[in-house]
Amino acid sequence: MSKLDRFLLASEWLDVFPLTSVKALVGHLPSFLDAWSLRSGLRPFRFDARWLDNLEVVELIKRTWLNFVGMGSMDFQLHKKLISVKQKLIGWKKDNKFDLKGKIEGVLTDIELLDLTAQSYGVLIEQVVVKRGVKLKELEDLRRSEEIYWKQRYRNKWLKEGDLNTKFFHTIASTRRRHNDISGLNILGLDLRNPTLG
Repeated sequence: MSKLDRFLLASEWLDVFPLTSVKALVGHLPSFLDAWSLRSGLRPFRFDARWLDNLEVVELIKRTWLNFVGMGSMDFQLHKKLISVKQKLIGWKKDNKFDLKGKIEGVLTDIELLDLTAQSYGVLIEQVVVKRGVKLKELEDLRRSEEIYWKQRYRNKWLKEGDLNTKFFHTIASTRRRHNDISGLNILGLDLRNPTLG
């Protein structure tokens, strides 16, 4: 691609059309901006490093690993153990919705309410101060968990230094995922975008 074969998009566009991709057409033909493509098929399993902060998950992994009984070669047993752990984690994930954004918003709301309570009394009450300290610690843990997610997703040294500009990193990681997407093949003029043709 030459520099003339590019699109400049605002992040607001990507919020409205998250599946936007650019495809270079052959020769001197223009580029194609596709804002509607949908991926088909099952989503692959992705281990979330934040789960390791949850003791329940760590125990689930240990228990599943140690209680597995299998036959066959060592590599076959290892493969089956990993599949067993994966299935248990998928089940745990379905049972335990991990809505980090919602939890952060909830904790921030709780802190605001505690601040309003303290203001209404006109003096600091020890109970309110203690509750606020607990909520601030919870917020710190949630922010750390959010940072782990983006570090795992983008693997960038900026996050190592504690940059909390997560909207920026979300946009970068999403753009990287779209850029690495293979939506179809074109072999000797035969368009293989439709998976039902093979």
